[in-house]
Amino acid sequence: MHTARINNGRREVPIKELVELIHLTPETSAVVGGSSAEGLACAYSDVDIIVMSAQPLRLGTLLREPLRHSVVSTKSETAGAGALSWKDSEYRSIANPDWMVEDEARVIFTHDFLGGVDKVDTEHYTEEEIDRLFEAAKREAGKFLTPDRPIRRKFMALPYNDRALLHRILTGIAITDNVALLTKASSFDRSVYMLATYMDLVLSQNAVSQFIDIVGAVRSRKLALALGMAKKNLHDFAYAYTALNGNTNPNEKWVPAYMERLGAKGDALAHRYFDIVGRPTVTDAQKTLVIVDQFEFADDVLEAWPLFVSPDLHTRATEAFSRSWKNLQKQSSLASSSMMTPFLNSLYSRFLQQPARPSSAFIQD
Repeated sequence: MHTARINNGRREVPIKELVELIHLTPETSAVVGGSSAEGLACAYSDVDIIVMSAQPLRLGTLLREPLRHSVVSTKSETAGAGALSWKDSEYRSIANPDWMVEDEARVIFTHDFLGGVDKVDTEHYTEEEIDRLFEAAKREAGKFLTPDRPIRRKFMALPYNDRALLHRILTGIAITDNVALLTKASSFDRSVYMLATYMDLVLSQNAVSQFIDIVGAVRSRKLALALGMAKKNLHDFAYAYTALNGNTNPNEKWVPAYMERLGAKGDALAHRYFDIVGRPTVTDAQKTLVIVDQFEFADDVLEAWPLFVSPDLHTRATEAFSRSWKNLQKQSSLASSSMMTPFLNSLYSRFLQQPARPSSAFIQD
């Protein structure tokens, strides 16, 4: 393997130079992840690399070699459990001599330039840490299927940085002959994780509260406020739809790019998303139309999910959510509201595939 072709084959990364730059050995496994691996990178995008090894990389290893890293990030071994990402570590320039005596300090991240042009961000993890990451993702994603679990503010409590790291691994392109990292990624069950991400966006308490706020703003004749929230809701449901289609990226800025890809394949919902986004919203009538159409779009996303999951997962999800909804009806002040009960019944029945009117009907006087 002499080069790695990334960004849909439009860019080649020389493997020999990478091996020297980021301290790869035959025992390490590494992938290029992020926007470069997905074909979404622009001219100024970093090349994101994840390295997995048996033992941590130590600062002393770097300092015994010619100085070539512009930034190195270290993390205390006693920091405890939590997010694995280098973003939670100390982030310092290697040019500062005051801290270069810490030979045993753990190296989490290096920032380099390949050939003086390409920015290369490399994260270093042990195999044990990667295993913990996948176990945590599996555990958190499966919580919404737990019997009698109530509807939560968030179904999946996996830290953002860990979700971002997981995404970079799941979308990775191997740059080493050792493909252990990709083997772990391929054995991860993405279907439950994908559905948990979807449910967080469309059926958690946060999602329901957003619907309620839009309805309340419309009924109070505050259309500008309602429109702003409706656009956020449209974006969230588009994000949920990309999750159904396999998107594991927690960074919402990429949602339009993923929707554009779906649109290029002829996806009708993707085309509708861009149609709604591009409409004028100057007059009250225009604002109202966008708000209504946003609700219709949300309804269709709620109906779409069974197309993307196995029959077994579909059965388990509907049974679990039905129990959660019954618990919410008994306990929640939202569900006991005389105004919101029909709205919530409609919203949840759409997910459960029971006959219901589109939720947009509830913003009409």
